Amino acid sequence: MGGFEVSDEDKQMRELHFRYVEDADFRVVPATGAHGGVTPFGDVIANFFFDRPPVPETTVQEISSEGTLGKETARSYGFNGGHWMVRHLQVGVVMKPDRARSVAEWLLRKADEAEEAVRAASAGDDQDESAS
Repeated sequence: MGGFEVSDEDKQMRELHFRYVEDADFRVVPATGAHGGVTPFGDVIANFFFDRPPVPETTVQEISSEGTLGKETARSYGFNGGHWMVRHLQVGVVMKPDRARSVAEWLLRKADEAEEAVRAASAGDDQDESAS
């Protein structure tokens, strides 16, 4: 079946220690959402993305009489009409369904902790203001 041999002594083990090592290509990326689904092999794929306004393709600026750049007078985005956002695909993550569920539960717990920390900090700010 694969895996590794477990001795009788190891079967009594109650803890497993993990050492974290960053891969050479490890990076922290922003994410504003995810898009994905189920692969043909039954795995869950989540492609994390980051949305931002488009950067102009070109701009035009006035030149002052002193030879310095003045105000911007025109922009070109290279596409026509409508409102645009740029969606950068940052990273795709493929997981077995049980791992995806475990990660989802972990994310929900961390989101709850982050929201509580913000509420606590906000309550502290309110107390600071009323004490003055």
